[in-house]
Amino acid sequence: PRFPKMEIEGGVSVEDALRQKAYAGAGRLYASDGQDLPAEISQRLEKELDMIGRLGYASLFLIVEEILSFARKSGTPISSRMRRNMSR
Repeated sequence: PRFPKMEIEGGVSVEDALRQKAYAGAGRLYASDGQDLPAEISQRLEKELDMIGRLGYASLFLIVEEILSFARKSGTPISSRMRRNMSR
């Protein structure tokens, strides 16, 4: 796939940047009080990140995350096909 080249601060690869964001998000959802992620969640996340990296989609995921983050911060409504009229 052809996606725009992304430059990540600190010379981090797009795969590593996606991994950092994914683990941060998973930590907010599945870990509590500074605990580690449950092994099942961590293993599943690694499997998914490996597939995304092998297919070359890490940049796409980061681009979409950046667009959604901007929309949320600016109050722009966002939705998907499955959840119409939802802004979060």
